[in-house]
Amino acid sequence: MSAEEQHTIAQKQAEITSELARLGARLGLTATSPELARVDQFVSGDQLEVYFDGRDERWHVVYEERGVRRRDDIPRDRDELLYWCMEHTVRLLVNRWNMERHLRGEVPKWSDTRAACWAEHARLLAILSLGWARRWRGEMEVELVAQGDAQLVSLLPALPAGDAQ
Repeated sequence: MSAEEQHTIAQKQAEITSELARLGARLGLTATSPELARVDQFVSGDQLEVYFDGRDERWHVVYEERGVRRRDDIPRDRDELLYWCMEHTVRLLVNRWNMERHLRGEVPKWSDTRAACWAEHARLLAILSLGWARRWRGEMEVELVAQGDAQLVSLLPALPAGDAQ
Protein backbone atom coordinates (compact mmCIF):
# COMPACT_ATOMS: atom_id res chain seq x y z
CA MET A 1 0.00 0.00 0.00
CA SER A 2 1.36 3.36 -0.99
CA ALA A 3 1.96 6.20 1.45
CA GLU A 4 -0.85 8.15 -0.24
CA GLU A 5 -3.30 5.27 0.28
CA GLN A 6 -2.23 4.95 3.92
CA HIS A 7 -2.77 8.68 4.40
CA THR A 8 -6.25 8.49 2.83
CA ILE A 9 -7.22 5.59 5.09
CA ALA A 10 -5.86 7.37 8.17
CA GLN A 11 -7.79 10.51 7.23
CA LYS A 12 -11.08 8.60 6.79
CA GLN A 13 -10.54 6.79 10.10
CA ALA A 14 -9.83 10.09 11.87
CA GLU A 15 -13.03 11.63 10.47
CA ILE A 16 -15.21 8.76 11.69
CA THR A 17 -13.38 8.59 15.02
CA SER A 18 -14.05 12.29 15.53
CA GLU A 19 -17.74 11.87 14.69
CA LEU A 20 -18.07 8.89 17.05
CA ALA A 21 -16.47 10.94 19.84
CA ARG A 22 -18.89 13.81 19.14
CA LEU A 23 -21.88 11.46 19.27
CA GLY A 24 -20.53 9.72 22.35
CA ALA A 25 -20.22 13.05 24.13
CA ARG A 26 -23.98 13.51 23.69
CA LEU A 27 -24.34 10.36 25.81
CA GLY A 28 -21.86 11.60 28.42
CA LEU A 29 -18.93 9.53 27.12
CA THR A 30 -15.36 10.63 26.58
CA ALA A 31 -13.17 9.57 23.67
CA THR A 32 -11.55 7.00 25.98
CA SER A 33 -14.79 5.52 27.41
CA PRO A 34 -14.59 1.74 27.00
CA GLU A 35 -18.12 1.55 25.61
CA LEU A 36 -17.51 3.98 22.74
CA ALA A 37 -17.08 2.24 19.38
CA ARG A 38 -13.70 2.90 17.83
CA VAL A 39 -12.31 2.60 14.35
CA ASP A 40 -9.82 -0.16 13.52
CA GLN A 41 -9.85 -1.96 16.87
CA PHE A 42 -11.91 -4.40 18.87
CA VAL A 43 -14.12 -3.10 21.69
CA SER A 44 -15.04 -4.99 24.88
CA GLY A 45 -15.88 -8.69 25.23
CA ASP A 46 -18.35 -8.36 22.40
CA GLN A 47 -16.03 -7.52 19.57
CA LEU A 48 -16.79 -4.76 17.10
CA GLU A 49 -14.22 -4.08 14.42
CA VAL A 50 -14.70 -1.08 12.16
CA TYR A 51 -12.16 -0.40 9.45
CA PHE A 52 -11.73 1.26 6.07
CA ASP A 53 -10.34 -1.07 3.42
CA GLY A 54 -8.27 0.84 0.90
CA ARG A 55 -8.47 -2.05 -1.57
CA ASP A 56 -12.21 -1.78 -2.09
CA GLU A 57 -12.55 1.82 -0.81
CA ARG A 58 -15.32 0.85 1.62
CA TRP A 59 -15.97 0.68 5.34
CA HIS A 60 -16.40 -2.75 6.93
CA VAL A 61 -18.16 -3.61 10.20
CA VAL A 62 -17.51 -6.98 11.82
CA TYR A 63 -19.27 -7.85 15.07
CA GLU A 64 -18.83 -10.97 17.19
CA GLU A 65 -20.89 -11.85 20.24
CA ARG A 66 -19.77 -14.67 22.51
CA GLY A 67 -17.47 -15.92 19.79
CA VAL A 68 -20.21 -16.03 17.13
CA ARG A 69 -19.96 -13.70 14.15
CA ARG A 70 -23.24 -11.75 14.08
CA ARG A 71 -22.42 -9.13 11.45
CA ASP A 72 -19.90 -8.83 8.67
CA ASP A 73 -21.30 -6.02 6.59
CA ILE A 74 -20.46 -3.06 4.44
CA PRO A 75 -22.60 -0.05 5.36
CA ARG A 76 -24.49 1.67 2.54
CA ASP A 77 -23.42 5.11 3.67
CA ARG A 78 -21.86 7.15 6.46
CA ASP A 79 -25.12 7.35 8.44
CA GLU A 80 -25.48 3.57 8.50
CA LEU A 81 -21.86 3.20 9.62
CA LEU A 82 -22.42 5.67 12.46
CA TYR A 83 -25.74 4.00 13.36
CA TRP A 84 -24.14 0.56 13.65
CA CYS A 85 -21.27 1.91 15.75
CA MET A 86 -23.48 3.92 18.08
CA GLU A 87 -26.09 1.16 18.36
CA HIS A 88 -23.27 -1.09 19.59
CA THR A 89 -22.14 1.62 22.02
CA VAL A 90 -25.70 2.03 23.34
CA ARG A 91 -26.03 -1.75 23.78
CA LEU A 92 -22.92 -1.75 25.98
CA LEU A 93 -24.20 1.24 27.97
CA VAL A 94 -27.57 -0.45 28.56
CA ASN A 95 -25.87 -3.68 29.66
CA ARG A 96 -23.80 -1.69 32.19
CA TRP A 97 -26.89 0.28 33.31
CA ASN A 98 -28.86 -2.92 33.88
CA MET A 99 -26.00 -4.62 35.74
CA GLU A 100 -25.61 -1.60 38.02
CA ARG A 101 -29.36 -1.66 38.77
CA HIS A 102 -29.05 -5.32 39.78
CA LEU A 103 -25.99 -4.64 41.94
CA ARG A 104 -27.82 -1.84 43.77
CA GLY A 105 -30.72 -4.22 44.43
CA GLU A 106 -33.17 -2.17 42.38
CA VAL A 107 -34.23 -5.20 40.36
CA PRO A 108 -35.42 -8.48 41.90
CA LYS A 109 -33.12 -11.39 41.11
CA TRP A 110 -34.18 -13.31 37.99
CA SER A 111 -36.74 -10.70 37.00
CA ASP A 112 -37.35 -10.00 33.33
CA THR A 113 -35.69 -6.68 32.58
CA ARG A 114 -36.11 -6.67 28.81
CA ALA A 115 -38.81 -3.97 28.71
CA ALA A 116 -36.76 -1.61 30.90
CA CYS A 117 -33.57 -2.31 28.94
CA TRP A 118 -35.29 -1.80 25.60
CA ALA A 119 -36.81 1.46 26.83
CA GLU A 120 -33.37 2.67 27.94
CA HIS A 121 -31.86 1.57 24.62
CA ALA A 122 -34.48 3.55 22.68
CA ARG A 123 -34.05 6.56 24.97
CA LEU A 124 -30.29 6.69 24.44
CA LEU A 125 -30.54 6.21 20.68
CA ALA A 126 -33.21 8.92 20.49
CA ILE A 127 -30.75 11.35 22.13
CA LEU A 128 -28.57 10.78 19.07
CA SER A 129 -31.33 10.46 16.45
CA LEU A 130 -35.03 9.68 16.68
CA GLY A 131 -34.65 8.06 13.26
CA TRP A 132 -32.01 5.71 14.67
CA ALA A 133 -34.25 4.85 17.62
CA ARG A 134 -37.10 4.05 15.23
CA ARG A 135 -34.82 1.98 13.02
CA TRP A 136 -33.57 -0.01 16.01
CA ARG A 137 -37.14 -0.63 17.24
CA GLY A 138 -38.18 -1.84 13.79
CA GLU A 139 -35.16 -4.15 13.57
CA MET A 140 -35.93 -5.53 17.03
CA GLU A 141 -39.54 -6.19 16.06
CA VAL A 142 -38.46 -8.11 12.95
CA GLU A 143 -35.85 -10.06 14.94
CA LEU A 144 -38.30 -11.01 17.70
CA VAL A 145 -40.91 -12.22 15.20
CA ALA A 146 -38.27 -14.16 13.23
CA GLN A 147 -37.13 -15.87 16.47
CA GLY A 148 -40.70 -16.89 17.28
CA ASP A 149 -40.98 -14.35 20.09
CA ALA A 150 -43.72 -12.14 18.60
CA GLN A 151 -45.37 -11.89 22.03
CA LEU A 152 -42.38 -9.82 23.19
CA VAL A 153 -42.99 -7.08 20.61
CA SER A 154 -45.43 -5.49 23.05
CA LEU A 155 -42.49 -4.92 25.44
CA LEU A 156 -40.73 -2.68 22.92
CA PRO A 157 -41.04 1.02 23.76
CA ALA A 158 -43.37 3.33 21.89
CA LEU A 159 -41.54 6.16 20.19
CA PRO A 160 -42.90 9.66 19.56
CA ALA A 161 -44.54 10.36 16.23
CA GLY A 162 -43.17 12.99 13.90
CA ASP A 163 -40.32 13.50 11.52
CA ALA A 164 -37.15 11.51 12.13
CA GLN A 165 -34.12 13.48 13.25
